[in-house]
Amino acid sequence: MKLSTTDHNKIKKELSAVWSEQADFKESRTWQANTMRQIRRIGPLDNGQGYFLQLGQNIWRLAPVACILIIALTAMVIRTDFFPQDAVLTVFDYDMEELILKQVIGL
Repeated sequence: MKLSTTDHNKIKKELSAVWSEQADFKESRTWQANTMRQIRRIGPLDNGQGYFLQLGQNIWRLAPVACILIIALTAMVIRTDFFPQDAVLTVFDYDMEELILKQVIGL
């Protein structure tokens, strides 16, 4: 994430203010929990990513899963000796017209 010069100046100003107040800092037993609570209240920072950049990140996260699925399905098809040519030939059986006519006409 790149910060603009105004953001750098704001950060420098805040850090210098904290550094100058460091002598007055009194550490309590709950200062760490209170600080973390305040940080959580701030919420997530807007990183300014666009829709397509986030979409690209999600696609790259899903790519290994898709590759594993493709490999697993290919192995399953090879192992079960599935031949799609047989399925196509049974759909286009030439004797189907004769069977349908026999059922309709009653021959």
